[in-house]
Amino acid sequence: ATIIAQKPKMRDYIDTMRKNVADTLGIELDQVNIKATTEEGLG
Repeated sequence: ATIIAQKPKMRDYIDTMRKNVADTLGIELDQVNIKATTEEGLG
């Protein structure tokens, strides 16, 4: 998944979000990829 947001900075939360998604779906952590970016440079 890719998250587009200006604030808050997602960097500090990505590992926790990956673990929560993996646990919820019952899959391995290495099967979950979450990226974060801003709107800067898009469009």
